[in-house]
Amino acid sequence: MPDDRESSEVYIGDGVSASLDCDMIKLRAWRDFADHIIYLEPQVAFDLVRYINTVWPKIVASALERN
Repeated sequence: MPDDRESSEVYIGDGVSASLDCDMIKLRAWRDFADHIIYLEPQVAFDLVRYINTVWPKIVASALERN
């Protein structure tokens, strides 16, 4: 059973699952008959969220223009 520093894996889409592993976010993708795993340290996860928040308005605007 996971402790407070681990969580169950959650499917987030596009073939990627996420979970908490100690103090890092673990991203797992099944590709070419093997797991591909990326561990995001807290600062990297924070920077990724900041980047998403920066580009999200552009993504939404582009999607609205297509519709």
